[in-house]
Amino acid sequence: MRPFQTLNCLQDQLAQSLLIQVGFEFVIPKISMLNQVFLFRVVIPRTISKGKKWSVFFKVEKQAIHCIYFQSLFWMLMPFMPIAAFLMVLAFAADFYFDRWFLITFCAKQTAGASSAAQSRVFAQYYLVSFAIFGMVRP
Repeated sequence: MRPFQTLNCLQDQLAQSLLIQVGFEFVIPKISMLNQVFLFRVVIPRTISKGKKWSVFFKVEKQAIHCIYFQSLFWMLMPFMPIAAFLMVLAFAADFYFDRWFLITFCAKQTAGASSAAQSRVFAQYYLVSFAIFGMVRP
């Protein structure tokens, strides 16, 4: 059986493929996060480190990219499937509550981050390097 066999127009086919991508983007990161917990809490302590606890950290940058990509898929889907606006609210609420549950239940608190002075020094260094690179290049 061919995919999209019952759909007559190209717009319906596009909406169906975007909806499938939205579903995968909703489910796959959650499965990945739960597999990471299983790996660090069950498999590695029993096999490699023999009882040593491994920490699971919540990766904010990864979640930000997921959120942007997930939202863009919904925005592309909305012209072809107007109910996607309602589905987006439900999906983002479920995504938020899953991330909150995961963060509270499984993640360890990271050590103190860099001070604001150290962060501003790094930012200034990147600014100066990028200014030197792009300031020397003349069109």
